[in-house]
Amino acid sequence: MLTKVVLTLCIAASAIFGDLLVNCTDIKIVKALIDNCTHAIIGGFTWAVIQIFRKNDIYTNHVLLEIFICTAASSFIDVDHFIAARSLRLEVLF
Repeated sequence: MLTKVVLTLCIAASAIFGDLLVNCTDIKIVKALIDNCTHAIIGGFTWAVIQIFRKNDIYTNHVLLEIFICTAASSFIDVDHFIAARSLRLEVLF
């Protein structure tokens, strides 16, 4: 139970801290990297919580691989912004 609470708090803290960090800089590439890392971290923590709710041991190789894949996939969440902007230039996105 404690692990669920801690991981859930980590999700919230990651979102809040990530937003604060993005607002601390005006350098667009740094903003994009921080935002990307924030999404990745939230995705990894979220999948870990799901695995715990499913009563899985999150320290098995299979579950750790799933958490890693979810973390990596979550970092691609901003791809839709580039598609909508029809550009790979960060200036268009911000």
